[in-house]
Amino acid sequence: MRCYFPAFVAYLFCYSANAQSISPTVISPAGQSYQNGSVILEQTIGEPVTHTYTSGGNMLTQGFHQPLVSAVGLDDWQRIDVKLFPNPTIAFATVEVPEFLFESYVIYDAAGKIITENLLAGNSFIIDATNYSTGIYTIRLKGKIESLLTFIKH
Repeated sequence: MRCYFPAFVAYLFCYSANAQSISPTVISPAGQSYQNGSVILEQTIGEPVTHTYTSGGNMLTQGFHQPLVSAVGLDDWQRIDVKLFPNPTIAFATVEVPEFLFESYVIYDAAGKIITENLLAGNSFIIDATNYSTGIYTIRLKGKIESLLTFIKH
């Protein structure tokens, strides 16, 4: 009996003295946690890149995660039917825009230098790119709203 008692005490000590326990929790500076029965939803603000490791019934997620992403003001956006063709181009490109929406346009090269700036006289205009260097160009349409287009010159 004397031999069993120290072994029993050592067993109880080892059994009850866990250094760590794995539980489904998120530690972060900001966010919320929701629980409903067996479902847990946790949201943090931070880096959207995570990596999850699983082993048996345990799961460890490193990094922050942000499962809920919301945007403000999307109802104010409109779909604008602007056409640019052909793209890429060798010499000329045509741009068609909705009438009375844009008043002028500016063409920039890849370095941000203004190449051309003109007023719009209608709902379409032609870009003469014969003297442009090969590269990527941006068209900024200005008016009631602004829009950016990109075209490539071969």
